[in-house]
Amino acid sequence: MRVAPILFSVLLVLLPLSAPFFAEAGGGVVKGTVSSQNGIRLEGAKVEIEGVASTETDRTGHFLFSSVPAGFYKIEASKKGFPTINRALLVKPDRVQSLDIVLPGVAAPSSSSQMTTVPLMGHDNALFLRVQVPGGSEMTFLLDTGATYCALSARKANQLGVRPRPEDPRVTVTTGSGVLKAPLVVLPSLVVGGFEERDIETLIILNHPVPGDLEGILGLSFLNRFRFTIDPEASELILRR
Repeated sequence: MRVAPILFSVLLVLLPLSAPFFAEAGGGVVKGTVSSQNGIRLEGAKVEIEGVASTETDRTGHFLFSSVPAGFYKIEASKKGFPTINRALLVKPDRVQSLDIVLPGVAAPSSSSQMTTVPLMGHDNALFLRVQVPGGSEMTFLLDTGATYCALSARKANQLGVRPRPEDPRVTVTTGSGVLKAPLVVLPSLVVGGFEERDIETLIILNHPVPGDLEGILGLSFLNRFRFTIDPEASELILRR
């Protein structure tokens, strides 16, 4: 089911991950997943950009590096029980680089599958839901399965103490009133239906008034961490992990 991408009373279409943006300090974003050869996302895999930084994949196999200086690098992924993989990486100052790294070998499926259902509210051909944000308060978000990123209004982001930095990348966003550059930040956490995910890539939409109770958008930077479906008859979002 395709949910109409209505944000702040204007049409918002997020460009693909390769769409140009600029970063004041020339940094790029490198994100992706680490999986086994049989398609199982690997938690706790070490991912290192040589000479820059290292991190570990989260429970859903995702990793994220922000503000990586432009240049050529070696990126390495490793996990106990799997061969280490090295790949060449070109980071450009006007790109979000997305990588899917597969480690040779077979992983066992998780036996701890969980599911939650989240009530949806319909209005004007769009669906909305309540989302818990950092600090514990709840906000009304638009559910948009076509949006690459989650988003927050500038007013709400300021209330949460989430303020874009000069080095944060700017993503090109097309709205009904024109094209804008929206800062891409990392939100510490979002909770939907009792499921918490951390380090969510989120756009801050500047200078756009928010009508009614709409305060943000729930996009694929959160939803893709789950297997999700929408039940239109029951008006529910179903998340499985």
